[in-house]
Amino acid sequence: MSNEEEKWQDRPESTSNIGISIVLWCNKYLGRRCARMLIWFISIFVWIFNARFRKISSSYFKTLELYAEKKHIKLPKHSSFKHLNRFCINIFDQMISWQHQIPLNEINLIDHAYERFVEATTKQEQGKIILGAHIGNLEMLRAINQEIKLKNKLNIFLWTTNNKQFLKYIAQIDPHSSLNIIQSNSFNPATIYKLEDCIKNGETIIILADRITDPQSKTIKVNFLGKECLFPLGPWIIATLLDAPIYTNYNILVDGRYYCYFNEWGKINIKNRKTRNQELTAYVQKYAHELEELLFLAPNDWFNFYDFWHIDEEQTK
Repeated sequence: MSNEEEKWQDRPESTSNIGISIVLWCNKYLGRRCARMLIWFISIFVWIFNARFRKISSSYFKTLELYAEKKHIKLPKHSSFKHLNRFCINIFDQMISWQHQIPLNEINLIDHAYERFVEATTKQEQGKIILGAHIGNLEMLRAINQEIKLKNKLNIFLWTTNNKQFLKYIAQIDPHSSLNIIQSNSFNPATIYKLEDCIKNGETIIILADRITDPQSKTIKVNFLGKECLFPLGPWIIATLLDAPIYTNYNILVDGRYYCYFNEWGKINIKNRKTRNQELTAYVQKYAHELEELLFLAPNDWFNFYDFWHIDEEQTK
């Protein structure tokens, strides 16, 4: 990556609060179909004038296609415009989820795993960790939880450098949310203590584990979509320190319907300190394989809009 090019952490957020407000107004008074039509026109405008997005999207699809071909997997139809439109719809669905407008019958709970998670959380005093990704729509947990009603609070740990305005907008939509946002710019001791208190109180912590939040943070190299790639080590170190059960959650849109995948991993068990890195690598590799399977089903649900593999290569130098 050139010195002139910004890292994703420092790049200003690309969502427009004014645009979101207009779409939500349209949804409220004209209905969801009209709102999605407006989103389609917005997507066209952004797609035409955002050459950087088109380049990154095309690069991602090329990587995915080559890997799928090696696996003899036929992918659904996709394009950089569909990719952008899906991202815009994803933001809209996040917003109406915060407004409690997505019913549970619009979400397919795979194997009813979330229901079992709620039951386990009700019976056990210790909190849990959910690892997600910038794939699909994590906010669907809100829509699910509104009806299943998890006893304890959900907390989402977010990198806030380029999300401040967006978070402020969310607070205006639902200031009394039962989903608490823990804001931080790094995995520091103060953050660990705060997360530890959540676990002791029986609460659930949600962490997105697919982005390197700080160029100086620890990383681990695994294979992802047929290429060696760096993933952040921080979420896995936190899970080890907190000694809490781990779940992974992804909610992808397939044929107009959300599918909730909820996987139980148990606690991270490091058997030997000398082989700690190798053992953690196995966990992260398993996580990367889960992401691959999701992208085969929903290629347009990939929302890491920066040169994912190129940045990793530069950071290894």
